[in-house]
Amino acid sequence: MDSEGAILLLVNAAVLEQKKIGLAACHLSAPLRDVFRLTSLDAAMEIFDTESEALERLPFRIRISPRDPAFPAYTGPPVPGWARSVEHVAIGAVPVEAMNVNVNGRKVTSPVNGFGRLWEKKYCIKTKNEAMAPQTIIALWRREFPNFWPKGNRLFTSGGGPIAPGATALLNLSLGGPMVMATGIIVIYADDHSFCFSTVRGTCSTAG
Repeated sequence: MDSEGAILLLVNAAVLEQKKIGLAACHLSAPLRDVFRLTSLDAAMEIFDTESEALERLPFRIRISPRDPAFPAYTGPPVPGWARSVEHVAIGAVPVEAMNVNVNGRKVTSPVNGFGRLWEKKYCIKTKNEAMAPQTIIALWRREFPNFWPKGNRLFTSGGGPIAPGATALLNLSLGGPMVMATGIIVIYADDHSFCFSTVRGTCSTAG
């Protein structure tokens, strides 16, 4: 399951919720369960170990909140492309000129529990070089991502690291004049064709 698969599940969970129908998943591996926690899919649907257990619990609940406190922390290898789930963002080693506030310790949210149903945001890049493969374009975009922001906005990855699963970054967004808003993001998914991040304020944006 990639980020588009996760978004598709979130969209369908929301559609079913409007019809008062709950959604459930079963037979998830430990790494995939952690993806469900990372994306907050475990707050949009019920999770069961087996299909028989799921059928015994019909009808499924709608809007699973708060998350199950008994959900075990996962420390093993993540699903390829995905970051491990985290409850709070931690960022450090950014330039001294960066306004590093309003990020450390903030909870990671998603379209499930954020500021609204912001399922995805798509960007279009026009290139005159038709021979460039999509993987090359995405690799270039990931490498130059801090430079793609509009004038007055700055992005600083923690330690100057690349856009990769689990990477955190500080955003300084210009509000006009001397006013700057500081917030942060965490890259939750990245592969050769796309990358996806969540902010500490609840939005999720995908490029691909």
